[in-house]
Amino acid sequence: MVRVLIGRIGRRHGLGDEFYMTAFMPLPEDLKCVFLEDNPDSLGENSRQIQIDSLKQAADKWLVTFTGGDDSLTGKYISCEKWDLGGGFFWREDLVGCEVSEPSGRKLGRLSEIIDDASQVWIRIEEESGEMISVPFLERFVKKVDTRGKKIIASFPESVIVRGE
Repeated sequence: MVRVLIGRIGRRHGLGDEFYMTAFMPLPEDLKCVFLEDNPDSLGENSRQIQIDSLKQAADKWLVTFTGGDDSLTGKYISCEKWDLGGGFFWREDLVGCEVSEPSGRKLGRLSEIIDDASQVWIRIEEESGEMISVPFLERFVKKVDTRGKKIIASFPESVIVRGE
């Protein structure tokens, strides 16, 4: 299984056993086991597995209690095994490198980058010519995503295509 970086532990919440945690993505409420990481760029190196006793969302942060948690957890990154996101959500690293084609079969290029805009998510596609286009990654344009086969079928109207960025 592949691990993904999901958050970072902050300071303790009050005097109890709970810690604040900043999540880098939506988390499943039934998450029970994670890995503590010193370095977010090298997942799995010198990591330590730790059990979660409770996990609950509190405004824009999460409150988490770990089995045997102490102040040394503050500042640690957290990773876990990938899970099926469902509901039309995908792991970024699974999308990058996908071949993007129209429903007719005409190839648009390869998805090279995902860009978070304030209002929506955009993808950058490198065409075979090397030119870059950016398009909104919206359900109304994206017809099918096959991350295992590394293929995306989409129909982008010319009016939403930004060329040359």
